[in-house]
Amino acid sequence: MCDVAQAKFALHGFHAVTMRDLAAGIGVLSMTPYRHCKDKDEIINAVRTRAFARLADAMDAAKATLRESDWIQPGKAYFGWAMANRDAYRLMFIQPPGADYPELGAAMHRARDDGRGLAPGAGAGPV
Repeated sequence: MCDVAQAKFALHGFHAVTMRDLAAGIGVLSMTPYRHCKDKDEIINAVRTRAFARLADAMDAAKATLRESDWIQPGKAYFGWAMANRDAYRLMFIQPPGADYPELGAAMHRARDDGRGLAPGAGAGPV
């Protein structure tokens, strides 16, 4: 469901897509998505959580190959992921995480913290 939701939200916008649209995209009856998610907010937050987790994974992979002298590499890793995952990236920052979705907040912090640790001397001082 997340793949279909991500594509539809990125193409048409979150507010333009209905639960019926998502069900049709998956090929199920219109009420079936409600068996797994309470509403569209839960779906967009699942999509965003997954995107932040994937970005954090990409930044972890970049850390594994980081050369001390390469100041551009962190930006390349971030930009490369964003360009390869445009739909996901487009949706990641559409709204702040709500208190109802602690997994999203945790994924956002992990992605931020992983990216911060890539630059030499990073992590010092406030963001």
